[in-house]
Amino acid sequence: MFEPIFGDMEWISVASAEKTPEKTVAVKEELQDPRALFLEVNNFEYANSDVEQLLVDSDPSKGSGDELKEALGRKRLREEEQSAVSDEPIGRKQAHKEHSRKYRANVGNKFKELTDLVVSLDSETATKPQSKSKILQTSLRLIREYKQAVITLDMEVALSSHKNMLAWVDRVVQQSNCLFTALCPMMKLVCKKRRWKYAEVWLTSVTRTDSVMRLRLKGAHIAAGFDSGYSSVELFKETSRKVSFEPGVGLIGRVYKSMAAETLTNLSNPEVFVRAGTASRYGIQTGFAVPVAVAGKCEGVVSFFDTEQRAVETDSLNLANNIAGYIGLSYGAKLAKMERKKVAKATALSNRS
Repeated sequence: MFEPIFGDMEWISVASAEKTPEKTVAVKEELQDPRALFLEVNNFEYANSDVEQLLVDSDPSKGSGDELKEALGRKRLREEEQSAVSDEPIGRKQAHKEHSRKYRANVGNKFKELTDLVVSLDSETATKPQSKSKILQTSLRLIREYKQAVITLDMEVALSSHKNMLAWVDRVVQQSNCLFTALCPMMKLVCKKRRWKYAEVWLTSVTRTDSVMRLRLKGAHIAAGFDSGYSSVELFKETSRKVSFEPGVGLIGRVYKSMAAETLTNLSNPEVFVRAGTASRYGIQTGFAVPVAVAGKCEGVVSFFDTEQRAVETDSLNLANNIAGYIGLSYGAKLAKMERKKVAKATALSNRS
């Protein structure tokens, strides 16, 4: 038995539905809006984008039944294609589960190796069981300690002879991408070996407003134990970021202009040390500064300070002054080499043209 829907638009076999009771065909017709057609097979609504749009836009009275047939046909075709490859997603899912299982097992093995290594290196971890987060924290601490030990050993080798010092400077300069990064290891070395609490690098810059050259704080190093966010040395550094010096003004400006090192055992006089008030507030008592000359021109100043009243030892002053001089020479040679390569490349290009 067949029943028509919208005239000749479609035929649905109700008899077939009666023969298979597990499948039902529900046909709903709204007399006021004959376009509201819903077909439900196995509780699945055939109202995909194609059919749904036709149900909304088509007018059965104007002969759009063929379009509805085509839409239903496309829907059935897509279902057949999906059923044909239904085994493939399941295979991919199983492969993904197997990969995840192997990955978790590999991570577990690596973490076991890390735990054994930490236990062999840290006595506290070996005495009692530790959680995974504790193992990771201990690993990070050991890595930092190892890195610091490597830096300390590198410094000891550099200070062992004049030849090793020059080799260390050349390596530092070649690994740097600017003058500041070349001076950072110098700050750490002097602070570490001569026990200074704080070091600064001041480099020249020209403001856009008045085109006046000034020295501004490019970066600083705080010795271990004084680098917490609320330490007096940290506060002194943050306040110094707001200050700049013209050549000849203050300790930094005088060293820059004269290109000669200078020491200050008393920082309380603002006429001699511009940041005297800030130094008094945060307990900075002693300091010295050395120039950094590149290709015969002073490009910056490196200064060192302490929270204790101490004499500036000749060893500290000479060490900082010598390293700054070596870095300036090596960095100048690096710039000259880069310029020669640039000129050679430009010349080669012009000759080709």
